[in-house]
Amino acid sequence: MIQSIRQALLIGGVAWQVVVAGALLVSGGRIPRSVLLICLLVAVLALAGSFDVLPGWVALLAVYSSLYAYYYVAVELNSPFLFAVLWLQNLWWVLPAFVLRGWASIATSAVLLPALCLAELWMHPGWAADVPRSATVTGVGMTIASLIARRSLVRYATFVEKSAADAVRARHRLAALRKAALESAEDRRILHDTVINTLGSVAAGRGAVSARDLVRERCRSDVARVESRWAQRPTHAPVLNVDKWSVRYGVQVHYSGTPPEVLVTVLPEAALQALDGAVGELVQNAAKHSGMTDVGVDAHVDEKQVTVTVHDGGVGFDGNIEPGRGLATSVLARARDAGIDASIMTAPGQGVDARLRWQRPEHAELDPPETATSLADAVEERLGWVWTAAVTAVGVLIESANHPGRLTLAYPALALVAVGAGLAWSARLWPGWARALVVVYLVLAAPACFVLAFGGVDFGQSSVIPWQAIAVTPTLILLRSNLHSRAGFWWAAAAVTTAVVVTTVVLQYHAQPAAPVVVVGAMPPLFVVTFWYVVIGVVRSLADRGQEAARAATQARAESEAEMAIARGRRELIDGGLAKALELLRSIADGSRDPHASRVQQECSAHESYLRHTTLLDARMLWLGPWVIRAFAEARARGIQLVFRGGEGVDAESADSAAALGALVLGAIAATPPGKSLSVSLYGGPKTDQLIIVGDGVREADLSHLPTGDGWSHGMQRLSEQILIEVAWPCVDAHPQ
Repeated sequence: MIQSIRQALLIGGVAWQVVVAGALLVSGGRIPRSVLLICLLVAVLALAGSFDVLPGWVALLAVYSSLYAYYYVAVELNSPFLFAVLWLQNLWWVLPAFVLRGWASIATSAVLLPALCLAELWMHPGWAADVPRSATVTGVGMTIASLIARRSLVRYATFVEKSAADAVRARHRLAALRKAALESAEDRRILHDTVINTLGSVAAGRGAVSARDLVRERCRSDVARVESRWAQRPTHAPVLNVDKWSVRYGVQVHYSGTPPEVLVTVLPEAALQALDGAVGELVQNAAKHSGMTDVGVDAHVDEKQVTVTVHDGGVGFDGNIEPGRGLATSVLARARDAGIDASIMTAPGQGVDARLRWQRPEHAELDPPETATSLADAVEERLGWVWTAAVTAVGVLIESANHPGRLTLAYPALALVAVGAGLAWSARLWPGWARALVVVYLVLAAPACFVLAFGGVDFGQSSVIPWQAIAVTPTLILLRSNLHSRAGFWWAAAAVTTAVVVTTVVLQYHAQPAAPVVVVGAMPPLFVVTFWYVVIGVVRSLADRGQEAARAATQARAESEAEMAIARGRRELIDGGLAKALELLRSIADGSRDPHASRVQQECSAHESYLRHTTLLDARMLWLGPWVIRAFAEARARGIQLVFRGGEGVDAESADSAAALGALVLGAIAATPPGKSLSVSLYGGPKTDQLIIVGDGVREADLSHLPTGDGWSHGMQRLSEQILIEVAWPCVDAHPQ
């Protein structure tokens, strides 16, 4: 960013050499060729510096060295040439802040500014009343403004770079998760080739299962291979393990609500561990102080939040939680650090009720994050206020120093700017029509500022050196950057151009020598506004980059969380079902159970169906995946046989769509009597995706609410003892047929 601004400044320096040369040509008298050669040399050096052919400081020294030569050949105080040279010096005080770094830029300005003023005094003692004083005040103001601008821009660039780094880290994390997913896929293949196939064979009673010895050897081999493979994976302690707490703390923990397996699919790892630790501490606290032998733990999950409550029904306490004690550190602080809202309600004799609530990110009550675009707006507006304040303050100082005790027309010009700034500041809270009036005021104030500022030097009749030519620029910048009115900016620019043309024509008609000075005086505002557009363009390009980086990071984090939830949930489901399946195969291997017995075959069929469907869960279902895993856990907890068939690449449109479909599936499971079966199928089409639910004995009255949306359709009908539910929604992409 700084490089782009430096390049723009150096190219602007090239253009200003053309202005200096043109002003020299119209100033009259003998034209020293040496000055034209200096203009050409400085232009070449500045151009080379802008493209990094030469270091920027070489061009910087070349420009300031040329000023000594220009001042030496300048004769007339009111000539267009001297006026152009003075504004070259004024505007280029911005350059050190963007060419040099840190204290070097401040030191350079601190040395060059008095050196130039001393040189002016030595070469032209008669100018002491005008040039050095104006140059000093303007130079100090421009230096301070440029340093403030650089600091704001660097802070903004740092923010954007941080966003880009966050995006890179998020993508690396996603890549690592997908690499781990490949290893997990190999685990599932091994599981399919061994345990699942063996369970299916025993259930069907086909092939080699007719020989018991061969069946037992196969079961023994599969158990050994799978246990060996699974032993290499990192283990994860189960969460909300009520059996462990009951044994450890000597109380009976009663768990109700959403199964812990479902919580694993919803909560991020940090929140999951914090929740488990906080609930464990609450159970331990109840065992120590409540005087009760039973503790209740209830979990509830919906589309907005996860809520876990702990109740002991004991003696309670006065509600004063001492800092540093167990409840303060192991419950409240632990939950807060993981983004969980924790509250403890109690009174003497009324027991302790604790609630732990974790909100899903899309529903969390958080302040809106600072985005690259909003920060770009803030940077642009801040630069606008800084420039307006600098021009107004420096203008008053210059005018009071050059015309002490005299009220010139420059003061009304600066007053118009100050009033415009005040109106623009207040207009942030005003309605649209009031803001429009402020825009009209600034459009009219722009040409008036130009004419009045020129009137401050008697329209060229006296010394034009103190002419505050850039007094008009705040009106244009306020329109563009603070009121964000492009139309108002261009109308104001057209009005200023008209004022320049009219003033030049009038002076030329009356044969006034100041006519060329008006044209030169229009160049500083043009230079400032053009440079402003370059700076804002750089800021906006960084904003686009930062916004894209933030979007990429958010998407990568969302995909990572979704894939982690799917992988974690599938792992828990597989591990839970696999433990029972391996136990069954061990009993067959050691001869304690007969593979030909019908009950054993039924158990093998149930385990085979469960493992097959959970291992085949499509990891690309970023939105629906966690809901499908929750459905498996809920069905398993209720004793319902859930059969899931997922279409390749089929998924919901968004998190809200997935929540609506997931709630329907969970509702169907809740409406199905234990021991019955439920089939859930996903089908992808060229224009719509479909969810079809078929169940035995499903209570239709519990499924009165079906999801709706733009382009959605649904239907429900009963076929004998079964119920059929169909939901279709627009798909994002076409799917393989």
